[in-house]
Amino acid sequence: MDLFSYDFEKARTITKEEIEQAAKDLAQFLKENGNPRVLSVSGLHCRPNECGQVNEKKYLPNSIEKMIPFLKDEGYIKFERDGVFFLKHEYRDYHTIDELVERFRQIADDYFENGGDLYGLYSISTTFGLHYNVDLSNHEINMGLGTAIRNEITSYSKNLGLKHFIEVPKSRGMKMNCFIDGELKAIKRIMAEELVEYTDYQSVKDYFKRHGAVSGPKYQKSYDPHGISSNQKKIEMHIALPSAFCCQSIAESKDIKEIMMIMDYMGKTYGPFGNEELILINEKNVRKRYKRDRDNEKTFEELYDLDAIISEENSVEAESLFSMFDETILDNLFVQELEGVGCS
Repeated sequence: MDLFSYDFEKARTITKEEIEQAAKDLAQFLKENGNPRVLSVSGLHCRPNECGQVNEKKYLPNSIEKMIPFLKDEGYIKFERDGVFFLKHEYRDYHTIDELVERFRQIADDYFENGGDLYGLYSISTTFGLHYNVDLSNHEINMGLGTAIRNEITSYSKNLGLKHFIEVPKSRGMKMNCFIDGELKAIKRIMAEELVEYTDYQSVKDYFKRHGAVSGPKYQKSYDPHGISSNQKKIEMHIALPSAFCCQSIAESKDIKEIMMIMDYMGKTYGPFGNEELILINEKNVRKRYKRDRDNEKTFEELYDLDAIISEENSVEAESLFSMFDETILDNLFVQELEGVGCS
């Protein structure tokens, strides 16, 4: 062994403080790069950044790389396979929700300053979420980050509003045309004529939560206890699913045709998600009240009118009493009555 091949770094004593500092430096390096689960001894391989762009490989700083054997011996890191290791969970420095939201705002602001559109922000939110690994053991952060980012997108939607929707067609996303054919087109106009009077985001959002369109009817095959099939007349329901951007744009619009155009970019579902009561509208502007648990088997004509007085408590009580009633009692009483008539 000559002087040049002798490893003076390994020869000297490494202190506990130096190893602890190396672990902190490694945690910071990982945090700055989205906290990837694993990395190689030489550094991070090419991976997408927050906006989905692939970065060049990032090398570990020499001050960290030379400490890897000591970090392994002291239990800070663990090797999965040759040259690939991870920093243990308890030594990582994860981002807080506030830190990530602030970073998302910076990216979004830069994106819009460079001519970006709202629809593209949804793609960025996806790559942003994929880039950052959060502390999965922290339920609040794990569940709260997605909600926080969605709230940020809603905020941008409200700020950009109708002007962005009209002037930047790309911002609208895909045209869904869910209310364009036949009866639904007529109902779309009925809704637009009402929505032109709504001037704030929340009232528009609430309108679509409370109202649905009816076309059809559709026929659904059903079977009786003997296996005989029949076509059952069912309600063909269409519930709009507007984005925050659509709601804000409608709230700002004063033109019925413009509102109808905005509605072409809404999605829809074929029934309510919960059991809240809806107002269903047909192409003749006839309106009925619908509640899934109460009205699921009814036709549109059988639904309650808007001014109908419905006693839910009495209805439930009656159903409960009927379900507990033993029909054999009624049968026996009927037989006794017949026998009494015969004896006379």
